[in-house]
Amino acid sequence: MAAAVARELISRGDYLTMGNLAGSVPDSVLRAALPHASDLDILQVGYYLEETSAADRLLTVVTDRVPGVILATHNAGEWPKAITLLGLLGPTERSKLANVVAAQDDEVIDGLLTAVEEADAWDTLLPVAAGMAPQPLQRLAQRPAMQNPTLLTKIADLAVTQNLWLSLLPLATHLSPTQLHTVAARVATEPDASLTTLIEQAHTENHWPTLLPVALALSTPDRKRLASLPVMHRPEFLTAAIKATATHNLWPAALPLLNNLPTTTHATLATTINTLTDNNFRQALQAAPTADCTTTLIQIVLRQEVSSRIRSLTLLNESDTLEPFVATITTQDPAIWQAISEAREEIPEPLRTLLAIRETHCGQTELGIDLTAG
Repeated sequence: MAAAVARELISRGDYLTMGNLAGSVPDSVLRAALPHASDLDILQVGYYLEETSAADRLLTVVTDRVPGVILATHNAGEWPKAITLLGLLGPTERSKLANVVAAQDDEVIDGLLTAVEEADAWDTLLPVAAGMAPQPLQRLAQRPAMQNPTLLTKIADLAVTQNLWLSLLPLATHLSPTQLHTVAARVATEPDASLTTLIEQAHTENHWPTLLPVALALSTPDRKRLASLPVMHRPEFLTAAIKATATHNLWPAALPLLNNLPTTTHATLATTINTLTDNNFRQALQAAPTADCTTTLIQIVLRQEVSSRIRSLTLLNESDTLEPFVATITTQDPAIWQAISEAREEIPEPLRTLLAIRETHCGQTELGIDLTAG
């Protein structure tokens, strides 16, 4: 009887009553009634649901029809109702639906983005995007609408002011350098206290892999300001950042930030790199010359305890990028060369020879610092 009533309501287009009914009847009734509904009917029913649990149930029941519902929504220009339904869904079903949307033709995705912009509903779409799989999320990031600097600034503003920062970060990893610079420029306008909060939120949810690309996209002065924040000097934050960098091989993105950290953090960093695997450390060594942080990395290595320092120097000596690594050491700071000289007995050949040549190139021999002395 309930199924017959549901079929009659759908045939009459009484979606309001059907929406109320769908929230209270068992799934078996929905499965009996919904085959008589068109794809667009299903959207209309969903629009009138009042509870997240009911919306999730509806989507679960019609999983195989979701692509058709999305296409019907686009063809009928009913994206505003779909956006409302998106906001009602729980995180799991919302992400499933978003992944299906992102798998549609470009025209459909662009239609959704246009509707979101017209409805100013980015606060609904951002949490949806956060739960999408990497490939659909990357496709979303590449759409023409997402290349608009004004729109990206608006999205970044919404993220930092409406507690949607953690929803933005997964998307940020798929943005191009140009897009990232736009987002980072808006983030950089936040005061130190706000930046500290954003970093703390990212740390709490282990979002360092997604935070680092945004940090690197900051201008040089803003990177230095970020690195000067006390929150960035906390041992647990530095350790988490290095471990995330190693796990995801983000050295090219992360290493430039080392130059902006004060030397007071080097002891913590030295302790942290003790825990890196040989392969992780080799990846860091390979990325260091391009990141222009070889001098800083040497300073940190010299702060390691003896056995770890010997391991690091040995790995550097065996590195395929040994010569370009040493060639980018340009410091004329005598204290750094003095520290290298004091560790010379731990430095294997040919690393020691290359450092001695580099020492001369940097004009340090007149200071009496002799790397070749036994």
